[in-house]
Amino acid sequence: LEPLPVIDRNSNILDTLDHIKNNYEVICIVEKDELFGIATSSDILASIDPQIILDNTEIGELFKISRSNLFCSKESTLREIISLIPKNSTESILILDNDEKVVGIITTKDINRFIFEDYPLTSKAKEIMTTPVETLPSTCTINEAIKFIKNKPFHRVVVTDTETKKFVGLITQADLISQSYAKWSQIVKDHFLELEEIVNIFKNKNKKLSILATTDTLTGVYNRRMFSDLFDQNLSIHKRHGEHICIALVDIDNFKTINDTYGHSTGDKVIKSVASSIGSNLRTSDIFARWGGEEFILLLNHTDEEKAYTICEKLRKIIFDMKIENGPKEISCSFGISMLNDQDDLESVFKRADTAMYEAKKSGKNKTVIFN
Repeated sequence: LEPLPVIDRNSNILDTLDHIKNNYEVICIVEKDELFGIATSSDILASIDPQIILDNTEIGELFKISRSNLFCSKESTLREIISLIPKNSTESILILDNDEKVVGIITTKDINRFIFEDYPLTSKAKEIMTTPVETLPSTCTINEAIKFIKNKPFHRVVVTDTETKKFVGLITQADLISQSYAKWSQIVKDHFLELEEIVNIFKNKNKKLSILATTDTLTGVYNRRMFSDLFDQNLSIHKRHGEHICIALVDIDNFKTINDTYGHSTGDKVIKSVASSIGSNLRTSDIFARWGGEEFILLLNHTDEEKAYTICEKLRKIIFDMKIENGPKEISCSFGISMLNDQDDLESVFKRADTAMYEAKKSGKNKTVIFN
């Protein structure tokens, strides 16, 4: 599922409008990175004072941003109407007569009700539509339109041509607010652009600092500090749900010899290649970090010892098949595995995995050992 947008509770309510315009129905409100509450688009729109809306813009000018609309005739059946929904991202279907005038409307909420109340699929649109439909002329101002629908049970308005009464378009409350906000923003554009540039400078600096704080500069994978934080999060899940988690240590064999023989530049290439090979062959649920030097660490979620062994053996063989230009002919790694138990912390499970990895080194290297 796509992540929900997040807004700090001290932000201006106008900052939420871009999210609403992008069809988000719910926005998470946070305080110091913790969930404070949620706000629906209706909550937000109802809280914005219509007095900030400019009175000199007609709603007819806004249809360049309106969403595509769905139409059907009065004779269309409920089956035909339902078949339209999956193909279109719309919340309502308009019923037009032969003169292109709106005579009724059916919303997705109506369709849900029809389904649960076992309406016959042969029911005609003219029998189940909401009619008459309240409309506004295209010459109506944004402010007037917002006042019109502010206390209505619907959040969209049908706009008709002032003279012919024919359908012009369907515009949502969010569109009205967003467009008015854009007009207001234009007035302070020069100041806004200057502030935006300053904000972007801080954002970029914060992003760089965040990357430096959480990733290893040589390989681009998580660093030791970030792994420790993620381990604590997964430890709480393990204790709450009792899911299997394994820790695996990975150490490049004979790395000192590689450095002494081929130089530190080649040694760095080996480390980067090993990191890339491991990272590109893990599941999305696994966590991978450089622990230090030529040593890496894996957190394998939903994994018992047998499955962890299979994963590590696959990685070991992939690494052994790697080729480094102007480097050693063969690169191998030793793996040590330990499964998390209810009494563990990072230090205790790490010690067991380290013991297993040492056993792999001691017994010939280029192998995977499970702690017993």
